[in-house]
Parts: sequence; C-alpha cells; structure tokens
Amino acid sequence: MIRLFLLLLVVAAGMIAGPLLEGHQGYILIAFGHYTIEMSVVGGVTALVVIYILVQLLSALIKQLWQVFPGLRYGMKNRKQAIARKQTQEGLLSLYQGDYENAHQQLAKSAKSSDSPSLNYLSAARAAANQGELKLSDKLLAKADKKSGDSQTRQAVWLARAKLKLESGDIEATRQLLEQLPSNQQHRPSAMQIHYQLAKADHDWDKQLELLEHLSKFQPERWQEELEYSYRGKFNQLASASEGEFESFWHNLSRKLKQQSWLLRAVLPALLKLQRTDLITSLLKKQIKQKDPTSLSILPRLPKEQATQFISQLESLSKNDPQNTTLLTVLGAIYILNSQLDPASEALKKSQEISPSARNCKLLGDISAARHESEQALSWYQQAFQLRTTETSN
Repeated sequence: MIRLFLLLLVVAAGMIAGPLLEGHQGYILIAFGHYTIEMSVVGGVTALVVIYILVQLLSALIKQLWQVFPGLRYGMKNRKQAIARKQTQEGLLSLYQGDYENAHQQLAKSAKSSDSPSLNYLSAARAAANQGELKLSDKLLAKADKKSGDSQTRQAVWLARAKLKLESGDIEATRQLLEQLPSNQQHRPSAMQIHYQLAKADHDWDKQLELLEHLSKFQPERWQEELEYSYRGKFNQLASASEGEFESFWHNLSRKLKQQSWLLRAVLPALLKLQRTDLITSLLKKQIKQKDPTSLSILPRLPKEQATQFISQLESLSKNDPQNTTLLTVLGAIYILNSQLDPASEALKKSQEISPSARNCKLLGDISAARHESEQALSWYQQAFQLRTTETSN
C-alpha cells in the first residue's frame, strides 16, 4: 500500500509539474563509449518511473515463483547434500573395508556439505591415521574441532583426538587433550579407557586398578584380563619393595576377590619371588577344586615336597578331563620331580598327541636324557626347538 501511495504521489507530482515545465523541460545527456542518450527532464523522470514499476513487477513475479516452486529454492542445496551423503557412505564403507586412502578422500571431500561435518572429519582422520599419515590426521582433527558446534560434539572430538594421539604414541598431547574435558566428563567410560592406557604406559599400578574398578562395572568380562595384568604388576612391585607391604595389601583384599582364579594367577609369580611356597600351596589347594588348570601350571616350579602333594588330585582331575593338555603337562612335570619317569612319559606323550608343544618335547627330552637315551633325547630337543621357533614366529 505504501509503495502504491508513493507511486500515485509521483504521478500526481508529474501531472502538476508537467504544465509548469512546458517550454522549460530541461535537457539530459547520457554518454558512454560511442553511444549517447538525449532526453528532456520530463522524459527522464517518466522513464525512471516506468523502470521502477517494471522492477517492482519483476520482483513480485520472482517472489511468486519462489513460493510456488520451493524446489527452486532448495534444489541446489539438496543436490549438494545428496552428493555429500553418497560420498560419506562410500567413504565409511572404504574405511571398514580397509581402503583408507579412498576413505579419507571421500569423507574429507564431502564434509563441507555434510549434515555433520565434524563426524566426517573425524572418520577421515581415523582413515589417515590408519595409513600412517599422522600430520594429515592431525589437520583433519583440527577441522573437526572447528566444525563441532555444541559442547557434546566438541567433547567427542577431543576424546577421538586423544585416542588417535595415544595410538600414535604422543603421550603428552593425549594428556593435554584429556585435561580440556570438563570434570563431569572425566568419568565417562570412553575417557577412563584413555586414562587407563596412560596409566599403563606409566606403569602406575595403583591408578590402573582404580580405573579398572570402575570400568569392570560396565563390562566385567572384557576387563578381566586387564585386571589380572594390573594386579600382577602391583604384586610384583610390592614383592620387590618389602614382604610387609605385600602382606598388608594382600590382607586388605576382599575374600570374594581372593577366590577369583585370575587373581591367583596374578599373585603366584610374586609369591614365588618372596618364596612363600606355604601360601602358594594353601591357595592352590582351594583353587584345584575349581578345576582351573591355568593356575595349576605353576606347580612344577614349587619345591618337590610341596609339588608332589598334588599328584593324586591332578590324577583325579585328569581322569575326569582326559583331553586337558595343560593338566597332562603339569602332571608329567611333577612326575619328573618325583622321579616317576614312566607315568611322566605317558602323560606327556598323550598331551603331545592332542596338542604338540615345545614344553612337552623339552620334558620328554629330559626323560630320555635321564634314561641315557641320547639319540631319542636329541630328537625331542630338536622338535622342541622347531616348535618354539614356530610359536615365536606366529
């Protein structure tokens, strides 16, 4: 309405001024290059009004078309996004298939038009890191950080950067990135896993155990092996320090924890270092009821008097589980300690038939040597060497 009113005012002013300017129309000259345009002032004003009207009509027409055909407005943008989605899918497939070069190219190329550019850059950084392109990976991570809009995405980017830095061996950069996380994010499982790897690199056994106590609540089976590793390190550290510190730490552990077979495997090397064969024997007598042959593999390292106490129990276990090669090997080794060469040879050969191992061959070689069978002993030792070489290469 305002535009129409202004237009009417201009027309009215022209109608009033027209007669007054008759005979005094003025003169307009427009020159550019070899072209000139000459007209009166009244003609120029009229031309401007006509041009203004045409511009307004054209603007209104375009606006109507824009509203009637919304596809014209979003067509280009949607096309770019569709191409970006396709490239992202191809990049992710390449990443999972191990084609890291194509993966990082596709993911980085499509990031600008992607719905979530920070995730594209993160995935591209992972692909570059898997190629060994650490500098390129770092640049892509920096771009991911810039594109992370909200705090949650930014924290995810920091964690991903920290993980990649840790994998590349840059411990200090990993620490710095973790320090940027808010305190309420430090106890997330993903952050604690990185903290655990840092503690592992530092051989900080106390920190490892503290973190594993929380992590094992989420996935106890997954972290059992790590718990065994960390407790073994802690026990060995205490055994090297003093027996008193070891005793104090051991007695403060819960009864439920002491009943775990993996904890027994962790503590046995430290007990051997402290020469606490009495405690080892006591623990193994309880453990043998759980039929955990892995823990029993330490028996041949005990003094003869204590190791031979377990022969009858091991024989009973072996009868119930005749295919258990660990039991057969342990039983054979203890028979040798007790100078029972015939049953030792029988147990070890049976274990060797089920699953050949360098240890079986070495023990069978010792038996042949004790019987003064030099050629047979040499044959067993050669087999032991070959198997050990194969096991090492694998």
